Parts: sequence; structure tokens; C-alpha cells
Amino acid sequence: MRKKGPVVGITWGDPAGVGPELAEHVFRKLGRSFSLYRIGEGKRRPGKPTLAGARMAKKALDESVGLLRSGEIQAVVNGPVSKEWLEKVGFHFPGQTEFYAKAFGVKPDDVTMMMIGPRLRVALASTTCHCGERSWGFGPGRL
Repeated sequence: MRKKGPVVGITWGDPAGVGPELAEHVFRKLGRSFSLYRIGEGKRRPGKPTLAGARMAKKALDESVGLLRSGEIQAVVNGPVSKEWLEKVGFHFPGQTEFYAKAFGVKPDDVTMMMIGPRLRVALASTTCHCGERSWGFGPGRL
């Protein structure tokens, strides 16, 4: 029997980081209550990031776009990645939020990142912003 509600895709993130462990935990704790879909390879490779790991993380992000477009999943949660290593395999975005904006033809200023917990939901006032690389640009018209 299919569970009610949206299907949430979960990417593992970089296999050298905590993403695979977090994803495994989510599937154990929530997999019976929610419709979850594994995206990408789930093999943990603890240690330092590698090109192979970055390729796996990028492939999962690309796959998530196809699954969202097809309607097979309705939302996606991404495991943490190494942005430095993703860039080495051709991922030229400041973060995943900007990646999804481009994939779906949305202007980067029209998207936001949101974190959801049991008692708190937080939407950030900016997407990925590297301190020192650009002005924060916050003012009355920006929030």
C-alpha cells in the first residue's frame, strides 16, 4: 500500500561526508511513515572528498531534477556536498538552490533555501553567499 502524501527524494550527498549516514538514519526512522525515494548511490566512503565522490553527488542532483520533472517525486532533500569538489567535476553553482533554480528556469533571486524541523521552520534571507565575494545587499526592499 502506498503511503499518502508527497514522495520525497533524498540524495546522499558526498559519500565521504555525513550525508549517507544521515540518509540511512532518515530511512530507518521515517521510511515507514513517509514516502521516501533514494536518489543516487548509498555507499559510505568516509574520509576525504574525491573526484569519484563528487561525480556521484552531481549525478544524484541531476537525477533528482529528472524525477521532479516527471512527477515521480514532489520534493527533494539533499545531503551535504563538498562544493569545492563538485566544482572540479563541472558543477558551477554556488549551491544546490541555485542549481535547481536554473534547472527549472527560475531566477536565482526568486528562490530560497528552507530548513524544516519538528518545531521550527526557517527560510533564509539569501541563498548561498560567500562572505567577502559580494555585498550582502540587505535593505528594506530585499527582505
